[in-house]
Amino acid sequence: MDDGRAEELTGFSFPDGFPPRVIAVVAHGEIRAEHYERDLIPRIEAAVKASGPARLYYELGEDFHGFSLGAAWDDAMVGLRHLPISRAWRW
Repeated sequence: MDDGRAEELTGFSFPDGFPPRVIAVVAHGEIRAEHYERDLIPRIEAAVKASGPARLYYELGEDFHGFSLGAAWDDAMVGLRHLPISRAWRW
């Protein structure tokens, strides 16, 4: 049934316009483990393999609601696996 509301974006978007060694990501809705495993982790690993250490720009979108427990775990593992990644948080 169509209740007139637009479908809510959930997951990551990857904005353009950042330097080549910066992985820019915006989180929307509730981030789940599948978003990390399907979208963000492969992008980070490909960038590190291609160019070496990268910077991660991670923005919480206005529509961000939080992380699932699995996503929080994946976020911690990304940091541990890719320590050279420096993060800039925007609140």
